[in-house]
Amino acid sequence: MNDPSSAAKPKPDQKRYVVVQFVMNLVGVVVVVAFLAWLVFGLFGPGTGTMIEVRGFMLLFLFCFVVIQCHTAVVNTRRDYIRGRWVMADPAGLAPDGVINPWRRFGPLAVPAGALIGLAVWFLLPLGGGESFRLLTIDAIAFVPLLVGSTALIAFILPRDQVSFVAALEGEGAGVVPSFGTYFVREHLLPWAMVQGLINLGIGLKQFLWALQYPEPAEKIPYALVGWDFGIVFGILYFFMFISSDAQVRADARLGRLTPKAFSISALGRVGVPVVAIGVILSTVLTMAAVGSIMQILLPAAGFEELSVETAVALKTSAAIFGTLMGCGVGVWWGRRAESALMAGEASG
Repeated sequence: MNDPSSAAKPKPDQKRYVVVQFVMNLVGVVVVVAFLAWLVFGLFGPGTGTMIEVRGFMLLFLFCFVVIQCHTAVVNTRRDYIRGRWVMADPAGLAPDGVINPWRRFGPLAVPAGALIGLAVWFLLPLGGGESFRLLTIDAIAFVPLLVGSTALIAFILPRDQVSFVAALEGEGAGVVPSFGTYFVREHLLPWAMVQGLINLGIGLKQFLWALQYPEPAEKIPYALVGWDFGIVFGILYFFMFISSDAQVRADARLGRLTPKAFSISALGRVGVPVVAIGVILSTVLTMAAVGSIMQILLPAAGFEELSVETAVALKTSAAIFGTLMGCGVGVWWGRRAESALMAGEASG
């Protein structure tokens, strides 16, 4: 179960490892704030945002990414334990509670907390005065509540999950094991489709309203723009959802929540991380090109040579949901088999 290469290295206990997740959360918050603010207000705008645009962005962005940051911390912590990157010491009075589904672990706190944080910024923003915000100001406004809120939630949620996960892994079991279909829909596809669909709904509104103004005023959106955007969004979501589901399913395979599955080609079980990374990147690029090209044919064939903002946004949201479906599906397929191969090797070695 543990990585042999880490055997000689001192391993942090669960309390020190939480600090590692604080640092990783900080890095993640910096990246997503800088990128999404630039995307929404720089690429799809003049580098500034109006009051209503920034309020809408904060409400949607903070809600969704509080949830995403909590999911990332829980899933990565579990995966790092089975890789031997931290150890369980004194649980400090915490007892396992049997919660194994990561969405059940953080959802009851992260979902309302994210909504409250977004609403707080929505109502407080006008108190600062001004009707227009520069990009760096938008970055700063988003950064502070997202970092503080997600860090506080991680500090509260992670210690209990560490104790419960280790107890389940070392003998107490994972409780009732759902069918594979129920597991995939409830713990991968459905929650991520809602989160990613909501994010891309918001981005799409800003993107296509801007497309009607720049580079020249227009009344409709050309199909070429919508078609390539569909392919890009599909590919991006495939990439990130593969990474997320692959990480999550590794711990679930160890817990026995999924029956072991072997690769049809046994050599795939020995493929290293660098090769997998190259394969995922290449498949993402090819998927973007293929899906985008197909949409260039389908849209005009269906009579959509020019599209309304509403139709363009609906297609973008659909691309996010379908990309999520493919990414989660491939991630679970690969992660389940790759972890089964590791477990089989440990059992025979």
